[in-house]
Order: sequence, then C-alpha cells, then structure tokens
Amino acid sequence: MFSKPAVNLLLTPVLTSALAFVGAGANAITLNGSSGTWSNPVGGSFIEFQTVGEENQIRWGDAVIPGQPSGLGFTGVETTEVELENVFQIGTLRHFNNTIFGDTAASAVDLSIDLDFTEFGVRSFDFSFEIDETTNQGEAENCPYPSLTPCSDRISFPVAFAPQSFDIDDVSYTLSLEGFSSAVDQSILSDFISDESQTSEALLFGKITAVANIGQPDATVPEPQTIAGLFAVGSIFASRLLKRDWLK
Repeated sequence: MFSKPAVNLLLTPVLTSALAFVGAGANAITLNGSSGTWSNPVGGSFIEFQTVGEENQIRWGDAVIPGQPSGLGFTGVETTEVELENVFQIGTLRHFNNTIFGDTAASAVDLSIDLDFTEFGVRSFDFSFEIDETTNQGEAENCPYPSLTPCSDRISFPVAFAPQSFDIDDVSYTLSLEGFSSAVDQSILSDFISDESQTSEALLFGKITAVANIGQPDATVPEPQTIAGLFAVGSIFASRLLKRDWLK
C-alpha cells in the first residue's frame, strides 16, 4: 500500500534545509565599490585632510621641502565580484614618504572603509594603522627596514587586530583585513615598507567569511556542491521510500 503522506513528511525537512542553505550560502557577492576616510591621527604636526581626485589623503609633518609633507592616501575599488573565503582587493594604499623634521610625524591613524554591496548595502569598518617613520641618518644597510635610501618607513597593522562582523538574514559575515601586496598575484604581507623620498603604493586585501546561524554556532555556509549533495540525498531517500511503499 503506497503511503504518500509519510513520504512527504520525511522528504520536506531535507528539501527545506537545502533551500535554506541556498538562500544563506551564496558563494559570491557583488561589491559595487569602496571608499575610505582617515581620522584620529596619533601625534604628528601640521595634520591636513584632503581629497585629490579619487584618493582620500591624510598628510602630516613639518616638510623639509615646502609643500611636500608625508602622509597616506586611500583609493577604493570599483565593481567586483567577491568570492566568500577568498581574499579580494579593498583598495590601494599610498605612502608619501617625504623628508620631514623630527618629532612631527604621526605614529598611528585610523581608516574607516565603506564597502557598498549589492546584497546588503553599505557596510562601514574601522581599522587602525601604525606608522614608523624612521630617522634618515647613516647608511642604508644600517636602517631598521630594507632601504634603497636611508631610511625606509613602515606601515603596519596593530598586533591585536580584530576582524569585524555583521548579521544579515540569519547569516554572520566577517570581514578581516588580510594585508598588503605589491600586486594581485604576489604574497600578502602584514606590513608595507616604503622607501624614503618616494611615493610607494600597495594593494590592500581583505576576506569575507560567512556562518549560517541555524543553531550550530560553528556551522559554516556550505559550498554549492554541498547544497547539490543535500538535494541528491533527499531525492535518493525519497525514491527509496516510494519504491518500498509501492511494493507493499
């Protein structure tokens, strides 16, 4: 005797779970663009905020050459597809490493980054950078960082850097700042070394992970092939039940 209601009751939870994962487990999201704003410099003299073209800048220091202070600039990216769990470019960082008089450099500064996503609008994240502007004396081989001209400076993340998270439709997304690189296909580093009397550029990379809030705190959002597997399991399970009940 074929028992149709029994099959439906057993199959529904499997398909419902799979469909729920489809909604929460999209493997790619669209970043429409990014922008950044500098704030909260620590130390430094003659602090100035300005925008030049697409680049948002903070400048500091009593410049040895008038009109050429040191500073940082951030330029966002345009539309790009972001794969969850993969690093992606957030923007481009530039360091204006000009010669300034001692004790006029900033030692840290905050960068607020706005990421405009198609799926969940604009999300803002605040990060801090440490700045080590070295003295420009002695030989290049005696500088604290690799240098072509005495002496290069370093921009880095604090030791206690923490990712930032937000929840959308029962999914927790976490954005982490991964590091710097000189090119998309190069290694990602935690610091950015900038030669003296140069304007150096580095790409800034981040990563987004997602965890479905379905009563299992450590349950990560499955990949598309996992979702397909859920449907396959459900179909096989249902087929066997139908066959078994039909033969009764």
